[in-house]
This record gives sequence, structure tokens and C-alpha cells, in this order.
Amino acid sequence: MEQSKDVTDFFISLAREFLDEWPQANLVYAYAGGSVGRGEADVYSDLDLHIFVEGEDDPSCENRLFRGHMIQLQVQSAPTDEEVYENPWAWRYLKEAKVVLDPEDRFISWMNDMCAYMDSPAGKAKMFAQAKAEVDAFHEEAQAALMEGFPYSAYLAAWAGWIGALQMSAFFEGHSLSDAQLCQLLQKAGRFGRYGWLFSGDIQEQSRCTGWHSCY
Repeated sequence: MEQSKDVTDFFISLAREFLDEWPQANLVYAYAGGSVGRGEADVYSDLDLHIFVEGEDDPSCENRLFRGHMIQLQVQSAPTDEEVYENPWAWRYLKEAKVVLDPEDRFISWMNDMCAYMDSPAGKAKMFAQAKAEVDAFHEEAQAALMEGFPYSAYLAAWAGWIGALQMSAFFEGHSLSDAQLCQLLQKAGRFGRYGWLFSGDIQEQSRCTGWHSCY
């Protein structure tokens, strides 16, 4: 645990040094996500650095090598309260944010308010509905691909839906956003597991017939 804290502190310092050397115009605030944000960073971690700016229409994402460490840099316009309320599932990663730079002391209080909404009954219900809708969309895509005779495309869509279902399990039951836990959940749940209800019997049966289920 102490080692994780030391590595996390190192990456937070690295992020601040990066912003000192490569200042971002119109920066509102910056935070670290992923294992650094969760305080679980180790020597194999990279740095997910999110920068919110004013007046940025098109988000950007790129990898930067800085002092021997990989930074996954994401820049986008600062979200409004309404954007988070409208689509909280898309903003769930705010729950693992660790502040890097907050020049006007705006981010922490705003983030706490947004996370409080996500933890509310209404927020949880909306997030679950949105997450399930994503899984359902992949389910429908897989069915359509099978009907059209494209089993590999069906496999890809069903696999994406299965990953989405695992993310739901990790978030709503395990209260975790760590992708590292998905493999553990996959092993624990078995092929379709507890969230198999997200895939109807015809998908499961046709997967056996076409053979692409062996990739699960």
C-alpha cells in the first residue's frame, strides 16, 4: 500500500511537471485517472492525464513520452452540470479522479457534487439504464450479424457487449472502475455468468452453432 502511494505521488508530480513545461491554453483544471487516480499505481502504470479547458470544441487524445514515462493525454471542453446529469454513465470516471491542477479551486467541489449525484438513487438508476442500453445495442448488432451470415462480426459485437456487462458488474457490484478486475470477473462469472440475462438464449445458442463462442 505504501509503495502504491509513493508511485501515485510520483505520477502526480510528473503530471504537474509536464503541465509546467507544456502549459495548456485555457486550462480550467486537470486530473489523473486510472490507477493513478485510484491510488493503485505501480511501476508498470502509465499516466492518464485529463485536461478540461474552456472553448475547446473537438476533444483530442494522444500519447506523450515525458521523462521516460508514457502519458495518455486527453483534452476536452469542461463539462457542464447538465452534461453530467444527462449522461452520468459516460462521466463515471470522475469517481476515480485525483486533482493535478485546479487554479481556481473549482474542480474538487464540482467533482464532489457530480459524484454525489452519481451515488444518488436517481443517478444510479440512470447510469444502470444507460449502461444496459449500450450492452443491448451490441446484443442487437450481434443478432443482426448472425442473421446476415457474419459470425465473426457477431462474435466481435457480442464480445463488446460481454465486456460492457462485466464493466456493469465491476461498477455496480464491486464499486470499481479498474479494467484489471475484468479478467478476474470473467474467470469468476464463467462464460456468461450472472449477467448472462443481458444476452438472450438465441444469441447463446447460435454462438454454439457457429463456433465463435469458443473465444469467450
